[in-house]
Amino acid sequence: ASNSNGDSERNRAEISKNCCKFVVGFGWPKSVVALVRMSITRQIYRVVRSILFTAVLAVGVLFVGLYVFLQFPPVQQAIKNKAQSELSGFIGGRVNIGDVSIHPFKELVLNDVGIDTPDGEKCVRIDKLGAGLDLWSLIAGRKIIITYVELIGLDASVSQAASDEPLNISFLIDAFAPKEKKKE
Repeated sequence: ASNSNGDSERNRAEISKNCCKFVVGFGWPKSVVALVRMSITRQIYRVVRSILFTAVLAVGVLFVGLYVFLQFPPVQQAIKNKAQSELSGFIGGRVNIGDVSIHPFKELVLNDVGIDTPDGEKCVRIDKLGAGLDLWSLIAGRKIIITYVELIGLDASVSQAASDEPLNISFLIDAFAPKEKKKE
């Protein structure tokens, strides 16, 4: 009986010794190391998956929210007012816009557009002016790049007071003429 008692004490001592090694971090069994690695890998996978899902969801919600936001009449009215003032300043004549229709991320449509000369004469009327926009350039480069322009129902009154005077639409031609780049 003493022999089995001694063996049992030796086993307890070995178990205690192995537990201490396990707790301290020395001599971990390979199966335990594999389980710990797998558990850590799973946790990392879950975190990365959650972050990616949240990012994709946030981008989707942002685009849907922007689409809905741009459909509200007060927002379109503000865009119309800003477009009128910016275009009037750009061309040098008064621009009137009936209403704005926005197709987010691809197209802007201006209806019932009127352009007056700097003297106040009516010179151009357009029933529908559509412009395609390059979304990537707008987001990445903060530049508005127009991919196409569509004019429907153009009515222009072009006149020249005298043969040596410019056309009444010369302010439009000058506004859209290519600008010369400075050479350095």
